[in-house]
Amino acid sequence: GAGGGPGAAGGGGGEHAFADNEALRPAAERAWRLELLAVEGQSMDKFKLDTLERIDRANALRLRGNAMFKLGRVLRALDYYERGSKLMDVLEAEELGLPGKKDSKAVERNRRIWQCQQPLLLNWALALMKRGCWQEAERKCTEVLMDIEKECVKALFRRGQCNIQLGNHEQARTDLRRAAELDTTIAKDVEREMRKVEEMQRNVDQHDAGFAQKVVTEFLQEADARSARPPPARPAEEEEAPVGPTDHLVRTLQAQEAAAQQQGASEDDYRRQ
Repeated sequence: GAGGGPGAAGGGGGEHAFADNEALRPAAERAWRLELLAVEGQSMDKFKLDTLERIDRANALRLRGNAMFKLGRVLRALDYYERGSKLMDVLEAEELGLPGKKDSKAVERNRRIWQCQQPLLLNWALALMKRGCWQEAERKCTEVLMDIEKECVKALFRRGQCNIQLGNHEQARTDLRRAAELDTTIAKDVEREMRKVEEMQRNVDQHDAGFAQKVVTEFLQEADARSARPPPARPAEEEEAPVGPTDHLVRTLQAQEAAAQQQGASEDDYRRQ
């Protein structure tokens, strides 16, 4: 069938309901199709294919993905890039069992695998960016930079674009500056992206400043409201304050003095009788 590879069966909704040679029609997201793409008995099991066969199939999938991308068939392009990339994620053993000894043929085949994998990952990232999948696209670019070519200009530039959208402004600046250093022909593109970084950073700073001002204003308003409130009314009957040692002594002396005065008065009364 026109819409898939050897031995594949397909179906789905939206864009996937259209074959590669069909243009998308209005209301494409509501279209559905189930189709048998091929009955060939061929296996796409990457472990049953030798390295050169895997490379050939991966390159063919990449080219089909590129064609779909140019037609605006981004979802179909993503499918092809992913399938091609997965064919390239198995490397051959290079060690011959002796320290420092490597199989030169295996080394060369692995080099060709990486050479095939790099554009697949970069195109996969670009298609993801087209769909607004910035985090996933950033991971594909990082995979290229960590595993294949640490100073790949396309990977640096695209990862910088992803980090702008993800709010990782400092990392975006680092990637974009390095890309411009490695390839001066993209200076204008880098400058354009740098302006985006600065604009987004200003927006973030203004938002943070506005939030901080709001917090301070609310705090001051609450403080003013508290100070304007009348003091709470005292209860009608307040509890007697606790008696301290000094108070107790004064009361004892007063009681003794009153008792003495009462006794003196009684004696005077007795004498007068």
